[in-house]
Order: sequence, then C-alpha cells, then structure tokens
Amino acid sequence: MFCADNFAYGPIAPGDPAQREAWLRETLDLDPEPIGSDDDFWRQALDPDRRLIGWTSTRVAQERAGFLEWLWRLGDAPCELIDLSTVRAGRDPAVLPLLDGDKIREFGLLDLARPLEPSDRHRLHQTWRRLRDENAPLRMIRAGELVSAPLEAFDQQLLSHVEPEWTRAVRVIGGALGDVFDDWIFQVSEYVLVSRLRALGETGAIETRPCEDLKGMGGIWAYEVRRL
Repeated sequence: MFCADNFAYGPIAPGDPAQREAWLRETLDLDPEPIGSDDDFWRQALDPDRRLIGWTSTRVAQERAGFLEWLWRLGDAPCELIDLSTVRAGRDPAVLPLLDGDKIREFGLLDLARPLEPSDRHRLHQTWRRLRDENAPLRMIRAGELVSAPLEAFDQQLLSHVEPEWTRAVRVIGGALGDVFDDWIFQVSEYVLVSRLRALGETGAIETRPCEDLKGMGGIWAYEVRRL
C-alpha cells in the first residue's frame, strides 16, 4: 500500500488528518484527497504481526519525513531498515528512493534490510521530535538531515524563472523544480511551488493572468506570469 500524505509540508504536531487537510486548503489553497483515507495504510504499516521493514533516503524530503512519522508512530516496536540514500539503479541514484514496496521486492532490495539499532532509533526519534516541536510549514534536506523551512524557502528559485514576457506557470515551476533537485536531492512538491507562485502574484511581486490554452490542465496550472 501507499501513503498519499506528504509529511514534508504542513503541521505534524499533532498532525491529525483534519488539521493537515485544513492547512492544505487554507495555506496552499489546494483541495486534497481526504488524508483519512490512509487509515488502512497505517493499520498495515504498524501491524505487529507483520515483518515491519521501513525504507528511507536522505535524498528525498517526502520519503524521509514519511519514514520518520512511521517510526514515531511505531514507538519502540521492532523493525528493520533499508537505507536507499547511496543505492543506485545504474547511474541514477534518484530512481530507488521513489520506489514502492513491489519494486523493493522486484529489485531484491529486501536483502538490504537490517534491524534498527536502539541508538539509531533514539537519534531518529529525537530528530522527529525536534521537527514536531518546530512544526514549520516545510521540511527539507540540508547536509543529509531533515530540517524545518519557511513557506517562502523556494520563492527565489521561482522568481529567477519569471521573465519580463508572459511565461506559462508550468514552465516557471518546472525550472524551479530543476533548481531544487540539485544533485538528485528531491526537496519539494510541485504543489507547494504552484501555491507559492500564485501567492507571489497575489502580493504583487509578479503579474499573473489566466491562460486559455491550459484550461484542460486544471485551475492550478492554467495561468501565465511575468515580471513587473
């Protein structure tokens, strides 16, 4: 199963579904799928009668945050860990951190699972406790660690791709994603960048207008931007 929620953004303390859904609507202006639909995932992911194996990577903020939330909910229950941070698929180190459980089995990566040592569990719990105490809007990777970040963390990357001429928002967002995926480190969801680009337009930092040609892509993409 797959957890649809992304703990790299939004409140994580207490982090209940209603709180997170409200934040997505009010702060990012998104209409999310009900996070409560992940109930079955969490039941199985924490089932003490199963062999519990978590995989994580310090190259992907979403995966790292999701793993730390899983380990937090697991408490002191025994589990195993697969660290994909340095595992490669050919020349591409970013393929593996985005795999689901079926691909983990298909690629034979279950053989990499090792019991999580108590000292490592304590360190990881401390990291997530700190992040929960800070309860920042965003979490991102810095020097191999997950750290808190403000909502405006990627605004400069977005602004650097806004031209004096009208440019489709999807192109600006794609350029900013390329910037923040430097060295195969996946930092942020495109939905955060969509929201921030729209917010920059609302504050007058840039100018926006609807783009008729992109209506079929949905409202969050169907506009153009330019520098004032």
